[in-house]
Amino acid sequence: MAEQAAVAERKKVSKNEKVGMVTSTKMAKYIVVEVTRRVPHPMYKRIVSKKKKFYAHDEKGTAKMGDVVRIVEHRPLASEVAARLVRGLREAAPGITFAVERELAFSREAAFELNPEWPVPEHDVHADPLTLVSLPATKLVLRHPAMPHAQLLALATALAGADASVTHSSEAIVEISATGANKAAALAELCRDLDVPSEAVVAFGDMPNDLAMLRFAGLGVAVANAHPDVLAAADEITAANDEDGVALVLERLLAQHGVRS
Repeated sequence: MAEQAAVAERKKVSKNEKVGMVTSTKMAKYIVVEVTRRVPHPMYKRIVSKKKKFYAHDEKGTAKMGDVVRIVEHRPLASEVAARLVRGLREAAPGITFAVERELAFSREAAFELNPEWPVPEHDVHADPLTLVSLPATKLVLRHPAMPHAQLLALATALAGADASVTHSSEAIVEISATGANKAAALAELCRDLDVPSEAVVAFGDMPNDLAMLRFAGLGVAVANAHPDVLAAADEITAANDEDGVALVLERLLAQHGVRS
């Protein structure tokens, strides 16, 4: 079961957040949250209410029955797995540096360099990687100042084995997350919530961290300047991302359904 964090306040809801009402506080450190969504009925073509219950982690037991809370889905990399990987990678690749994403926060060791085009995180916390992974992390991010990216990727994949998922979204970093935590899993859950079959999904991608999502979608589209693995896996290749490749496909699909862009 995916661990979820409950926050007892209403804020702007992001893609991996839901707002609902607490309907049970009987379990230690866990609550049940009922989320109500308004969705179009597939047969009657009208808007109906749909309810779904989620188990949410409430470490301090502060939530009360009837509270409106914001829950954030989190499929973390286990602390013991992350710590093993940090130690193993440090031994195998001296000079490697680490950063950690945890839910919506980002932290790093001081030696981990941000790319100039990356925005500086709002709270740029510096600490030793083993300290950073003492709590379950959403993602462990690695980079090396000298080792070729392909070599670092292969090394991380070998050390992770079946304990974690290794991928990358750029040639600058390698990303490690919990096994099964990927874009396809997130998209599949969204589709379940919306009652949308995978055959009706169109997904666009350019890097290997998009591969599972492209395979899940009914139509997986790669931009022309995508990674070779993505180009090979895609159902369709559109123009490059800086040549309006995504827009071209969307305009075509909308036109096929009589919608003007």
